[in-house]
Amino acid sequence: MTTDIIEELRDYITSGGRVITQEIREYIEKEVDSGQTFSNHDVYNWLQLATIGDKEEQRKQKQAAATALRRISEDEGIIKRWGTKAGIWKKVSLLFSPIDFVNAPTDAFDIDLPFNLSKIINVYPADIICFAGKPNAGKTTAMFHIIKKNMKKWGKEGIFYMTNELRDTSLRRKLELHKDIALGEWEFTAVPCFGDYEDAVQPNAINIFDWIAMADASYMIENVMGAIKAQLDTGIAIICIQKKGNYKDMKGREVVVDLGTGGWKGVHYPTLYCAMDYGRAKIIKAKDWKTAENPQDKICNFKIYGGSKLEWSDWHDEWEK
Repeated sequence: MTTDIIEELRDYITSGGRVITQEIREYIEKEVDSGQTFSNHDVYNWLQLATIGDKEEQRKQKQAAATALRRISEDEGIIKRWGTKAGIWKKVSLLFSPIDFVNAPTDAFDIDLPFNLSKIINVYPADIICFAGKPNAGKTTAMFHIIKKNMKKWGKEGIFYMTNELRDTSLRRKLELHKDIALGEWEFTAVPCFGDYEDAVQPNAINIFDWIAMADASYMIENVMGAIKAQLDTGIAIICIQKKGNYKDMKGREVVVDLGTGGWKGVHYPTLYCAMDYGRAKIIKAKDWKTAENPQDKICNFKIYGGSKLEWSDWHDEWEK
């Protein structure tokens, strides 16, 4: 007896005479578009499991459906887990577009970055830049520096600032710290964003996420960054994440913490990964440098004046003063 027959027989027994796996295959084929997401609860509703028997029977049916979804994902590959929440799936897209590298543009993305980073690395369309910083280390100030230096080139529809922290009044107070720009002269679009970050991406704009919260699912940061990158076309994404500060171990030795949410998983997608502590920035990853020397592990010191103005030193080795 083949494995498939055994599994379907088990389905039949545990699901009260229903072949749950086959019914879920039909749901995925007929009701879910390629690339579309759906949840366990969508499947439960489609199978009308809430109308079957008592609560115990319904629980067993839902458990069988959840097991079937996991088995379909692992064995057949037509769906995959999606996002940071349990029980969310995405139908795998079977369509793809080949990369036209012959006719690809060669110009770097036109952006002015803080800490003179624009003079150190090249940024290209669909790239991701990550700033990992301690709370109150200056990430938001750096993001408003980016907006200020680029808004005349890109305009309100070219820069989108996604925030999970600032709302109308708090955002206004932050902007009013910039005495050199009147409130009505700022040119960007601010959007509250607390999850499903890829849905907020504007494919051909500068997308600033300040900051991405992962709660207890920090290990999913790579998936979130990948989903954001998949939505980009000629634009880029600048992502802020939180990181812990340095600390002392049990022997009193200082342990340096350079990586933010998700550790090394958050380093994979970004072209540039910059760690920020109070008054200190460090390049953790720089993929396409303009300089003759690899800038990785270089640091610069910076100061913030009046909550708005950034000044910084040249980049140098950590042992240099």
